Amino acid sequence: MSRVTRLSRSQVTPEVRSLYEEIGAQRGNVPNMFRVYAHRPEILKTMMAHLAAVTNTGTVPVRTKELVATLVSRINECHYCNASHTTQASRHGATGDQMEKLLDYEKGPFSEAEKSALAYARALTLESNAVTEELMTRLRGSYSEGEIVEISAMAGLFNYFNRVNNALQMQPTKQGEGLEE
Repeated sequence: MSRVTRLSRSQVTPEVRSLYEEIGAQRGNVPNMFRVYAHRPEILKTMMAHLAAVTNTGTVPVRTKELVATLVSRINECHYCNASHTTQASRHGATGDQMEKLLDYEKGPFSEAEKSALAYARALTLESNAVTEELMTRLRGSYSEGEIVEISAMAGLFNYFNRVNNALQMQPTKQGEGLEE
């Protein structure tokens, strides 16, 4: 059980309730992480806005970004984010074989561009000071500088989410959860 109470729709402000409805319509649930962050609506709102900007803007495919989020979550052993973003990656076209081979992406069914993004996300997660020029050159072979910023933001954001969710012992969200009063 989460170490911080998940707030239901009846326990939040009308503005947060509206956010719950919006995200519930998109995902079929209100993620437990959002329901915990609802204790501080300003943090919830900015977190949701940042997540939307990082995930849904730019030119890196959302599928690639979701693969990055899932890889980072698996490396960090964040069961909450792994469950959520395995589903999100699949919704955006990742195959079962890709999800199965994600931790061994160099040998998996990924494009060279995806492999370079995943290698970079792995390095950023394990030891950000050790990201090599060789890896950056590989990444630049497939991505523009703006796209490298997108991939960096996705990996960085999920390192943050993973650590907080692990510390708070966040439980994976079930389909339909959080939609009730």
